[in-house]
Amino acid sequence: MTWERKESGLVSGDIHGLAVLKLRDGGKAVFATTNRGLHRSEDDGETWMLQELPAPWPYTRAVVPRADDSGVIFVTNGNGPPGNDGFLLRSRDHGRTFEDAGLPGPLESTVWCIATNAADPMLLFACTNLGELFRSQDGGETWARLPHVFGELRALHWRPLPEGIRKAAHAITRPVLKAAQMGWSAR
Repeated sequence: MTWERKESGLVSGDIHGLAVLKLRDGGKAVFATTNRGLHRSEDDGETWMLQELPAPWPYTRAVVPRADDSGVIFVTNGNGPPGNDGFLLRSRDHGRTFEDAGLPGPLESTVWCIATNAADPMLLFACTNLGELFRSQDGGETWARLPHVFGELRALHWRPLPEGIRKAAHAITRPVLKAAQMGWSAR
Protein backbone atom coordinates (compact mmCIF):
# COMPACT_ATOMS: atom_id res chain seq x y z
CA MET A 1 0.00 0.00 0.00
CA THR A 2 1.24 3.47 -0.81
CA TRP A 3 0.06 6.89 0.23
CA GLU A 4 -0.02 10.03 -1.85
CA ARG A 5 -0.38 13.64 -0.68
CA LYS A 6 -3.55 15.28 -2.09
CA GLU A 7 -3.87 18.88 -0.96
CA SER A 8 -4.91 20.95 -3.97
CA GLY A 9 -7.44 23.46 -2.63
CA LEU A 10 -6.97 22.71 1.07
CA VAL A 11 -6.50 25.95 3.00
CA SER A 12 -4.71 24.02 5.76
CA GLY A 13 -2.88 20.71 5.96
CA ASP A 14 -3.93 20.31 9.63
CA ILE A 15 -6.47 17.54 8.94
CA HIS A 16 -8.57 16.51 11.94
CA GLY A 17 -11.12 14.17 10.38
CA LEU A 18 -12.08 12.44 7.13
CA ALA A 19 -15.37 10.96 5.94
CA VAL A 20 -16.77 9.49 2.73
CA LEU A 21 -20.45 9.92 1.90
CA LYS A 22 -22.36 8.11 -0.86
CA LEU A 23 -24.20 10.53 -3.15
CA ARG A 24 -27.61 9.95 -4.74
CA ASP A 25 -26.10 9.68 -8.23
CA GLY A 26 -23.81 6.82 -7.19
CA GLY A 27 -20.76 9.03 -6.73
CA LYS A 28 -19.17 9.98 -3.44
CA ALA A 29 -18.05 13.05 -1.58
CA VAL A 30 -14.97 13.07 0.62
CA PHE A 31 -14.89 15.53 3.52
CA ALA A 32 -11.89 16.76 5.52
CA THR A 33 -12.08 18.85 8.69
CA THR A 34 -9.21 21.21 9.49
CA ASN A 35 -8.33 24.03 11.84
CA ARG A 36 -9.45 26.40 9.06
CA GLY A 37 -12.71 24.80 7.95
CA LEU A 38 -14.50 21.91 6.29
CA HIS A 39 -13.34 20.86 2.81
CA ARG A 40 -15.18 18.76 0.21
CA SER A 41 -13.90 16.74 -2.74
CA GLU A 42 -15.93 14.86 -5.34
CA ASP A 43 -12.88 13.59 -7.27
CA ASP A 44 -11.29 11.31 -4.64
CA GLY A 45 -9.26 14.13 -3.11
CA GLU A 46 -7.62 15.36 -6.30
CA THR A 47 -9.09 18.81 -5.60
CA TRP A 48 -10.73 20.26 -2.50
CA MET A 49 -13.16 23.14 -2.01
CA LEU A 50 -13.72 25.00 1.25
CA GLN A 51 -17.30 24.38 2.40
CA GLU A 52 -19.29 27.28 3.82
CA LEU A 53 -20.55 26.67 7.36
CA PRO A 54 -23.02 28.72 9.46
CA ALA A 55 -20.59 29.12 12.37
CA PRO A 56 -18.54 32.06 13.60
CA TRP A 57 -15.30 30.01 13.69
CA PRO A 58 -13.56 27.91 11.05
CA TYR A 59 -12.20 25.32 13.52
CA THR A 60 -13.70 21.88 12.70
CA ARG A 61 -12.81 18.57 14.36
CA ALA A 62 -14.96 15.64 13.21
CA VAL A 63 -17.11 14.89 10.20
CA VAL A 64 -19.41 11.86 10.53
CA PRO A 65 -22.20 10.60 8.22
CA ARG A 66 -25.18 9.10 10.05
CA ALA A 67 -24.89 5.32 9.71
CA ASP A 68 -27.96 4.84 7.51
CA ASP A 69 -26.84 6.13 4.07
CA SER A 70 -29.51 8.86 4.28
CA GLY A 71 -27.19 11.70 3.30
CA VAL A 72 -27.30 13.19 6.80
CA ILE A 73 -23.83 14.22 7.96
CA PHE A 74 -22.57 16.00 11.08
CA VAL A 75 -19.59 18.34 11.61
CA THR A 76 -18.22 19.37 14.99
CA ASN A 77 -17.11 22.98 15.37
CA GLY A 78 -15.82 25.41 17.95
CA ASN A 79 -13.46 28.24 18.70
CA GLY A 80 -10.32 26.11 19.07
CA PRO A 81 -8.86 23.43 21.29
CA PRO A 82 -10.24 23.13 23.88
CA GLY A 83 -12.17 26.33 23.23
CA ASN A 84 -14.99 27.73 25.30
CA ASP A 85 -17.89 27.50 22.83
CA GLY A 86 -18.99 25.36 19.91
CA PHE A 87 -21.63 23.97 17.60
CA LEU A 88 -22.74 20.66 16.19
CA LEU A 89 -23.68 21.23 12.54
CA ARG A 90 -26.00 18.97 10.54
CA SER A 91 -26.58 18.58 6.82
CA ARG A 92 -29.61 16.79 5.39
CA ASP A 93 -28.52 17.20 1.75
CA HIS A 94 -25.31 15.16 1.49
CA GLY A 95 -23.15 17.93 2.92
CA ARG A 96 -24.11 20.72 0.53
CA THR A 97 -25.58 22.96 3.24
CA PHE A 98 -25.34 22.86 7.04
CA GLU A 99 -27.37 24.13 9.99
CA ASP A 100 -26.99 24.24 13.76
CA ALA A 101 -28.11 20.84 15.10
CA GLY A 102 -29.28 22.46 18.33
CA LEU A 103 -27.22 20.99 21.15
CA PRO A 104 -28.73 22.30 24.39
CA GLY A 105 -26.35 24.97 25.64
CA PRO A 106 -24.51 26.95 26.55
CA LEU A 107 -21.52 24.83 25.64
CA GLU A 108 -18.28 25.11 27.60
CA SER A 109 -15.84 24.02 24.87
CA THR A 110 -15.48 23.01 21.21
CA VAL A 111 -17.77 20.19 20.07
CA TRP A 112 -15.21 17.45 19.50
CA CYS A 113 -16.73 14.21 18.19
CA ILE A 114 -19.89 12.28 17.37
CA ALA A 115 -20.66 8.55 17.42
CA THR A 116 -23.13 6.60 15.28
CA ASN A 117 -23.66 2.89 14.60
CA ALA A 118 -25.58 1.02 11.88
CA ALA A 119 -27.18 -1.19 14.57
CA ASP A 120 -29.31 1.86 15.50
CA PRO A 121 -28.51 4.88 13.29
CA MET A 122 -31.06 6.99 15.15
CA LEU A 123 -29.05 6.72 18.40
CA LEU A 124 -26.22 9.28 18.31
CA PHE A 125 -23.81 10.66 20.89
CA ALA A 126 -21.82 13.90 20.71
CA CYS A 127 -19.34 15.45 23.11
CA THR A 128 -17.37 18.59 23.74
CA ASN A 129 -13.64 18.58 24.35
CA LEU A 130 -14.10 19.39 28.03
CA GLY A 131 -16.47 16.54 28.76
CA GLU A 132 -20.08 17.53 28.05
CA LEU A 133 -22.01 14.56 26.60
CA PHE A 134 -25.20 14.64 24.51
CA ARG A 135 -27.57 11.96 23.14
CA SER A 136 -30.06 11.95 20.29
CA GLN A 137 -32.57 9.14 19.85
CA ASP A 138 -34.11 10.52 16.66
CA GLY A 139 -31.13 10.65 14.30
CA GLY A 140 -29.89 14.05 15.39
CA GLU A 141 -33.13 16.03 15.14
CA THR A 142 -33.24 16.70 18.89
CA TRP A 143 -30.55 16.38 21.57
CA ALA A 144 -30.49 15.89 25.33
CA ARG A 145 -27.61 16.85 27.59
CA LEU A 146 -26.55 13.87 29.72
CA PRO A 147 -26.02 14.62 33.41
CA HIS A 148 -22.41 13.52 33.89
CA VAL A 149 -19.60 15.82 32.75
CA PHE A 150 -16.23 14.16 32.19
CA GLY A 151 -12.90 15.94 32.64
CA GLU A 152 -12.05 15.63 28.96
CA LEU A 153 -13.32 13.62 25.98
CA ARG A 154 -11.27 13.01 22.84
CA ALA A 155 -13.16 10.08 21.26
CA LEU A 156 -16.59 8.43 21.28
CA HIS A 157 -17.74 5.00 20.14
CA TRP A 158 -20.85 3.01 20.87
CA ARG A 159 -21.78 -0.55 20.01
CA PRO A 160 -24.76 -2.74 20.84
CA LEU A 161 -24.44 -5.43 23.47
CA PRO A 162 -24.40 -8.96 22.04
CA GLU A 163 -27.52 -11.06 22.70
CA GLY A 164 -27.47 -12.78 26.08
CA ILE A 165 -25.19 -10.23 27.76
CA ARG A 166 -26.58 -9.01 31.08
CA LYS A 167 -26.95 -5.26 31.10
CA ALA A 168 -24.87 -4.18 34.09
CA ALA A 169 -25.16 -0.84 35.79
CA HIS A 170 -23.27 1.94 34.03
CA ALA A 171 -19.75 2.50 35.36
CA ILE A 172 -20.76 5.94 36.62
CA THR A 173 -23.57 4.51 38.78
CA ARG A 174 -21.86 1.29 39.90
CA PRO A 175 -20.26 2.84 43.07
CA VAL A 176 -23.68 4.17 44.15
CA LEU A 177 -25.28 0.75 43.61
CA LYS A 178 -22.45 -0.99 45.47
CA ALA A 179 -22.87 1.39 48.41
CA ALA A 180 -26.59 0.63 48.53
CA GLN A 181 -25.89 -3.14 48.45
CA MET A 182 -23.51 -2.75 51.37
CA GLY A 183 -26.11 -0.80 53.38
CA TRP A 184 -24.13 2.44 53.28
CA SER A 185 -25.93 5.74 53.02
CA ALA A 186 -24.83 9.26 52.33
CA ARG A 187 -25.17 11.58 55.30
